[in-house]
Amino acid sequence: MTFLGNLYAFGVIWSFSMKGIAVLVLRYTHPQDREYRVPLNPVIFGREIPIGLGLITLVLLAIAVINLFTKPEATIAGMTFSILLFTVFEFSEHRMHVHQAGAAHVELDQFNLTKEAELSPTSVGVRPGNILVPVSTYYALYHLEAAMRRVRSRDAEIVVLHMRLLRRAASGEYDLAPDQLFSTIEQLLFTKVLAVAEKEGKPVRLAVAAANDLWEGILRTAVNLESSTIVVGSSSKMPVAEQAREIGLAWERMPEPRPRVTLEIFTPSGQEQIFYLGPHAPRLTPKEIDLLHKVWLELSDKLPGEEVHHHDIIHFALAEVEREIAQGQGDAVLERLRDHLLEIKDRRSDPPAGS
Repeated sequence: MTFLGNLYAFGVIWSFSMKGIAVLVLRYTHPQDREYRVPLNPVIFGREIPIGLGLITLVLLAIAVINLFTKPEATIAGMTFSILLFTVFEFSEHRMHVHQAGAAHVELDQFNLTKEAELSPTSVGVRPGNILVPVSTYYALYHLEAAMRRVRSRDAEIVVLHMRLLRRAASGEYDLAPDQLFSTIEQLLFTKVLAVAEKEGKPVRLAVAAANDLWEGILRTAVNLESSTIVVGSSSKMPVAEQAREIGLAWERMPEPRPRVTLEIFTPSGQEQIFYLGPHAPRLTPKEIDLLHKVWLELSDKLPGEEVHHHDIIHFALAEVEREIAQGQGDAVLERLRDHLLEIKDRRSDPPAGS
């Protein structure tokens, strides 16, 4: 246990020391504004001197050097492990370069990059009301193909978006350079996208954006581009309804104003489910419409002389539910709703008569 503890201390202190040196270097190589800066940064002869950050780095280095000489077994093991990893990474990188050189015959489309702080209809070259199709891998473009097949007019504008996920670091953050935001991965992905577009005979616009959260970035892009529809593929980790619920919750967390957007989720088999983000009119089934009409007839007969409409019945029912919740009867309402949902589920699972 003592040896493992010393080995852990060796790895932790040297990783902190290297991070301190890296942040110190970034202060000079990328001096733009950051959300947080270590205090004590006097400006001498027009150059900022990061005294606070330098002191922290020196303390970390001093502790690392002391640990280097006071824990010889952990030092030997740690250095051996580091050299072994370095050798493995170097060998892997060399093999990747050889593999990429051997695969140079793979034809990739060339793209001209236009860097914008925020995507907008003008920068992307589309009109409001476009269709946003996020893509992540060229192995799963079935939702893009489905969206293109469903769009009949060539005038319909489709924006294919690849979202580059970032992880917020504690310090030393800076914007991605164009070659970091658009790498070989994006080049291969968009090459496949263009192949699909050419096959379907539909034009597309390509865009890349970066965000810390996937759905927050996609929804923000939809708002910026004034998209009317978002088309995505189904998740392999959760049911479609749960996926739509998570997207809806992310939509509700966004600041106002939030325009109404249609969310279409396609499965690999081609099945489609449509959801609406934001306030929207519900899609009533024929059975629900019949029930509404039946209640309307009964209440209209018992209120002679009153002008009662179908929407009045819906408004009254919603107001009653809201009143019960406000009066502390929310648990009873939830229990009745749960029983109603179970009844509907059982009704759907029952075999048809005569089977």
